[in-house]
Amino acid sequence: MAVILAETAQLVTAVRYLGAAYLVWLAYKAFRTVAVKPPLGQLNTTPRSALRKGLTGFVLQLSNPKAIFFWLAVASVGGVGNAPASATVLFIAGAFVISFVGHGGYALLLSSEPLRRAYKRFRSWVEATIGCFFLYAGLRLATSDTR
Repeated sequence: MAVILAETAQLVTAVRYLGAAYLVWLAYKAFRTVAVKPPLGQLNTTPRSALRKGLTGFVLQLSNPKAIFFWLAVASVGGVGNAPASATVLFIAGAFVISFVGHGGYALLLSSEPLRRAYKRFRSWVEATIGCFFLYAGLRLATSDTR
């Protein structure tokens, strides 16, 4: 993908504008949350087995295009395509462990009651700050000079 993007300036420009539009859309959603203040969902208290929870998370991660493109980018920079099979297996195992520990840690931390209470209290400020960040990043991306 890096080779295609390097060779096709118009594609790079289109991807840049699409990315900028997406960031502006995320800013809009954050600002709308500040204005509308939708209720926060309750924690799901339906008992599920650890296997089902794990499979749900795994399917969610596999279907997440951001995660797919992130790991493809990492693999393309690292040159996994020319590496021996043992290095490729090590890369995949390492990527799995990093993703599992990172996302599992975020899930445990962000679902904790103290953090949920803090977010509920400062929700408007958090969403407004995120909206400003996304809007700034989107506008910078849209107006950046790629020459």
